[in-house]
Amino acid sequence: MYERVYTLRYGDLDRKGNAKLGTIFDILQDISTRHSEDIGYDMKKLYSMNIAFLLKGWRIRILEPFNYYSDIVARTGIMKIRHFETIRKYELWQDGVLKLIGTGNWMPVNTETKRIMVCPDEIKEAYECIEEKDNNIPFIRVREEENAECIGSFKIQKRDIDTNGHVNNVKSIELAMEGIDDKFGYREIQVTYVKELKINEEIFLFVNNKDDSYQTELKDSDGKACVLINVL
Repeated sequence: MYERVYTLRYGDLDRKGNAKLGTIFDILQDISTRHSEDIGYDMKKLYSMNIAFLLKGWRIRILEPFNYYSDIVARTGIMKIRHFETIRKYELWQDGVLKLIGTGNWMPVNTETKRIMVCPDEIKEAYECIEEKDNNIPFIRVREEENAECIGSFKIQKRDIDTNGHVNNVKSIELAMEGIDDKFGYREIQVTYVKELKINEEIFLFVNNKDDSYQTELKDSDGKACVLINVL
């Protein structure tokens, strides 16, 4: 598996001294990009091919909390490359202990037509030597919750936008997690991206609080789902 080391900063910690959820997803997103760069497909190369890899969703399971004092060793590998998607596995280690496992589902998109495309053979072949076995945490698509209630809204700001011109994947998770009680001790998070969030859009936050889980949803002014998150 491709491996990279990350050092936590003071600003990466929450009030309990644990790594913020946004920090964890930042690491997963970054190592995906670094892995692609390492095999010769950096952002510039992909754009020259009119390709961008967009994220369909995540599923992560937190096995133990992360501390501030030790580096995090992140690992990723390709489990499957199908025609229209690339499925990654992730592991985060600290002090020799496996603390997180996860799966990310990425889709190649034609940057001119904005449509999902078949992954080119040359990219499939570049990843072939590092294909990995299943990590027993398959991606699960989150569905809209009928009983979710709107608890507020906010406007997308310039600071929320990334190089693709829409709200960054990690930022959207942070926005959706605003609806979850800080006292809730989550252990698994499933994220499905449905629709882009763009600058100046008004986004509405919906929440359904069950006994042992939360579902939060970001929807646009037309009531269309943009991001769905299930937290266990």
